[in-house]
Amino acid sequence: MDYISSWSWRDKSPFALLWSLLLSSILLKLGIGKSVLKESVLIMPHFGVQLETHYRSGRISRRFVPVPVSTILKPLLLEHVNPVTSYWVLSLILLKEEELTPVFKV
Repeated sequence: MDYISSWSWRDKSPFALLWSLLLSSILLKLGIGKSVLKESVLIMPHFGVQLETHYRSGRISRRFVPVPVSTILKPLLLEHVNPVTSYWVLSLILLKEEELTPVFKV
């Protein structure tokens, strides 16, 4: 019991402050790096669809889907809403395909 009563935050305050700053900066970096700022779709006839995602961290992800525009029957924008947030999913209905083709992966 003497060890517990002799322990003080005053002795550990620089270490605790450094630890909390390090932990909060790591959590902030993880949170900012993953959040999406904007997404765009560029349809190029006879070539396909280019998808571009801009993240808050500044990173840009570009992806090309080689789907000729002549095979796209209809784009479909699906919305999932719950009490906390909402999600949007862009899919394509393609000619001679039985399943939806997701454009942006969730």
